[in-house]
Amino acid sequence: MLVTYYSTDYTDQSTTQAVQALNQVITQQAGPFDAEVADGYRAFAVAASPARGKTCNAGLLIKLPDAPGTCDIHPSPIGDALLAGTVVYAARAAAA
Repeated sequence: MLVTYYSTDYTDQSTTQAVQALNQVITQQAGPFDAEVADGYRAFAVAASPARGKTCNAGLLIKLPDAPGTCDIHPSPIGDALLAGTVVYAARAAAA
């Protein structure tokens, strides 16, 4: 099982384009190995949409205590649970 990367800010075109390019490679490389791909990119995009694409504001990333309103690039417990659920969903879909 491979998981595509999420964007840290879906409103930032350069970051989002770079992540999409990386995810395309991940998806292409999964095929020859019969690996399943869980769509972490889409899961975060949907979850961040109420926060206008800002994953930090959506609570999906770890908040930095010394800089209010800013986040680390790593998933928060909410983001982590979302990614885990995405993997479970993809695994169940593949088994069906």
